Amino acid sequence: MLAGAGPTHQMRRLGPDTWEATGGDPHLHLGRGRFGPRYAVVELEALREPMHSAVYLQTGGAFSEDRRIDFPETRRLLIAVDLSQGPAAEGVRIDPSEHTDCRFRLRVTRRRTARGLARYLRNRMTEDRRFVVNLIGVEPALLRSVGRYRLPAVGGGGLSDTLDRIWELAAYEAGHDPLPQPEGVEISFLVPVYNADPAWLDRLLQSVADQAPGAELILADDGSTRPETAAWLARHDGVRGLRVLRSTENRGIADATNRALNAAQGDWVGLIDHDDALEPFAVDRLRRAVRVHPEVEFFYTDEVIADAEMRPISAFLKPAFDPVLLSGVNYVNHLSLYRRNRLAALGGLRDGFHGSQDYELVLRYTRGLAAEQIRHVPYPAYRWRQREESVSHAGRVEATERARKALAGHFSGFAGEAVPAPALLPDLHRVRFPDAPRPRVSIVIPNRNCHDLISRVLDDLAERTAYPDFEVVIVDNGSTDMRVPSLYERMAHRLPLRFDIRSEQFNFAAMVNRGAAMARGEVLLLLNNDISVIDPNWLSEMVECLAYPRTGIVGARLLYPNGTIQHAGVVLGLGGLAGHWHYKAAPDDYGEMGRLAVRNSMTVVTGACMLVTRDCWQSLGGMDAERFAVAYNDVDFCARARDQGFGVVWTPFATLYHHESASRGSDLIGEKARRFQREKMALAARHGTAGFVDPALSPWYSRFQSRPRLVVGERLHEARIFGGLSSSPHVIRDVHPSDDQQLMPRSARG
Repeated sequence: MLAGAGPTHQMRRLGPDTWEATGGDPHLHLGRGRFGPRYAVVELEALREPMHSAVYLQTGGAFSEDRRIDFPETRRLLIAVDLSQGPAAEGVRIDPSEHTDCRFRLRVTRRRTARGLARYLRNRMTEDRRFVVNLIGVEPALLRSVGRYRLPAVGGGGLSDTLDRIWELAAYEAGHDPLPQPEGVEISFLVPVYNADPAWLDRLLQSVADQAPGAELILADDGSTRPETAAWLARHDGVRGLRVLRSTENRGIADATNRALNAAQGDWVGLIDHDDALEPFAVDRLRRAVRVHPEVEFFYTDEVIADAEMRPISAFLKPAFDPVLLSGVNYVNHLSLYRRNRLAALGGLRDGFHGSQDYELVLRYTRGLAAEQIRHVPYPAYRWRQREESVSHAGRVEATERARKALAGHFSGFAGEAVPAPALLPDLHRVRFPDAPRPRVSIVIPNRNCHDLISRVLDDLAERTAYPDFEVVIVDNGSTDMRVPSLYERMAHRLPLRFDIRSEQFNFAAMVNRGAAMARGEVLLLLNNDISVIDPNWLSEMVECLAYPRTGIVGARLLYPNGTIQHAGVVLGLGGLAGHWHYKAAPDDYGEMGRLAVRNSMTVVTGACMLVTRDCWQSLGGMDAERFAVAYNDVDFCARARDQGFGVVWTPFATLYHHESASRGSDLIGEKARRFQREKMALAARHGTAGFVDPALSPWYSRFQSRPRLVVGERLHEARIFGGLSSSPHVIRDVHPSDDQQLMPRSARG
C-alpha cells in the first residue's frame, strides 16, 4: 500500500518515494473513502526515460479507455484530483508509465480543504518551477493563486487538443529561440488556381500571412472563368507577401505551377493546393530545418487531414524518408520543400500526370539524392482539405494509372523492366521486377525433434513453394525422436536437402551460423520450423525485393493461425528494447497511410522468416552467438546491418503462418530467465534502445505501444533521416551491459 493511496499493482517500492514497475501494467488506485480527505495530489518524476502517464476515471465500478486522460511524455507530472464529486468521484486509477521497466518517484498527498490544497500546490510549485498542475475535477477558480495549471481532457482530448499542444510547443520555441530576420524571401509557396472558392483563398492567404517572415505566396491563375475567383484575384493583387499571375487560358496544373516557379524569388519552393492551408509556425519550423541542415536538397513535413470545413479528422505522421515505401504510396505528399534551382533544372512539373503530378515530381526529384540530402521534418505543417469532388476522388482511377506510369519510369533500369501493379489496397502500388535475378536460395531451418512441425514446413517447401532454385539446410540440435532423421532422409528424395545432426547446448544463433556455413546459395533464408506456407509465390516475392538498391535483408508478413498479425516489422526501441509493430492486429488492418498494404523499409524484421544476401551476412560475420544465443539475435543482426548501410525491407506480399514458439519452452524460469535477462541487457547496451526513436516510425507515436498512438512530449522533434543507427543520436556501442539497463521482457523473434 502507498500512503495516501489505495492498492498498487505491478509496482515495487525501492525507497521511501522510489518505485519500479514489475510488469507491463503498473498502476495504483485513488479513492476518497467514507471519511477521507477530499483532495489528492499525485507527484511523479521519472528516474530514467521520460514517462507517458495516464489516468483512468471509474464509471459504474469499471475503468475504460473512454474515460482515459493521457498526459504528454514528460519527466515530471503534478496532478490534483477532487475525489468528492465530478469526474473522479467514483475513483481514479493512476498509470505512472507504459514503460515495462520504469523507475520513478511517486508521492501522494491528501488535503481536506481547497485552501489547504492551494497552499500546498503554491509552495510545491515555488520549490520547483518546472511543475504545471493538471486539474481533474478541481475548479480552477479555487486555485487562482497557483497560476500554472492545465485542464486535461477526458478521452485524450482528441486530435484538435493534441494539435493545440503542438502549436504551444512551437510558439514557445519561436519565442524563446527566435530566428534571425530574413534578408528577403527564403521560401516561395506556389499555388495553381482555377475557379477557387474565395473563402478558400481567404483562408490560404491568412494562413501564410500568420507565418513568420521569410515567405511569399504566388497564386498562378489557370484561366479561371468564375467571376468571384477573378474578382478576388484582382482585389488582392499587390497585397504584401502575395503575387498573382494571370492567364486567359486553362493549361493545367503543371503549366500554372511552372509559371509560378519561374517567378519565385525564394531559394526554396513549396507546393500548395488552392483549397488547403498552412498550419501555425510552419515557416518557422522549415526555416529552422534549412539552417541546421544546409546540405539537404529536400524536406517534407507531416500533415493534418481535414473535412470540407477544414476541421481536423486525422493526421499523416510520417517515417523518415523511405524510397521503398514511396514505391507503394505517396506518403510524402504535403508539405514538401524543394530547392528552386534543382527543381527548375529538372523542368518543374510534367504534363501527362494529372492527379498524380506531385507523386511523379517527388520520384523524379529525389532520384539520385543521398540519404543525407533528404530530411523529414516531424511537424504537422499543412492542412489538407479532402473533398469528394476533388481530383484525388473524382479521378481516382485515372490518377492511379498515372501514378503507376510515373513508377514505371522511375524504376526503369533498377532491375530491368518495372511493372507497377495493385497492392493489398487497389489504389496503392506494388512494383514488380520480372527481370530481376533469381539466385539460388539456401533455406536454413534450425530444429530438434518437433516431428509434426518440421514435417509440415518441409512438405510446404516441396509442394507449395514455386521458387525455381532453392536448397534446404537443416541444422538439428540432436533430435531424439527417431522419426525426425527418417523424415530428413525421405524428404531428401523430394527436395535438395542436407542436414547436420549434432547435440550441443542450445544456442539458436550458433545453429543458424552453422547452417549458413553449410549453405551453397547466393542468398540465405532463415526459417523457423513453426512456419507454414499460404501463397506459393512467397519466396519469389522476398527475392524480388532485393531489387531495391542496397537491400540486404527482407522480412515477410507473418500471421497467427487465427489470422491476426504476428509480424509486420519490428520497431527498435519499442518498450525500451524492441517489439512487434501492429502486433495482433486484424489481417485487413492496413495501418496508417496504408503502410501494411505495401512494402516498407524497417530497422528490424524477425528472424523467423528472414532473407539475407550473402554479402550482408559475410559483412556482419553472421549472428552474434556469444551475446545473443537465443533472444534478440535477429534484432542485433538487423541493427548492425542498417549501420553498415544495408537496407531492411518488409513485404506484405509474402504472407505465411507462424505458430509462434511452438517448438520450445518458456524463457521466463530458471537459467533461461537469467540468460534472457542478460541478452536484453546486451541489446540495450549495444544499440542504445532505451532512448532510440526508430526512423521507420513517426517520432510522435508512443514508444510503448504496438499500435500507433499520438503522444506529445515536452519538445518538438528535429529533422531526421533514415540512415544507419550510427547516423542517429544513438550510436552503436559495443560495451558490456550493467544491471541498471532498461529492459523489455519480450524477444522480437517469438
